[in-house]
Amino acid sequence: MVKVLPDDPMSRHVVAFAAAVLVTAEVSSEM
Repeated sequence: MVKVLPDDPMSRHVVAFAAAVLVTAEVSSEM
């Protein structure tokens, strides 16, 4: 589990990347 720090830009990047992966997985599963 990644500890997310609001002031840490790298943590935000990791969260955004994880969200993109989840969205891609959902889209590919629907196709």
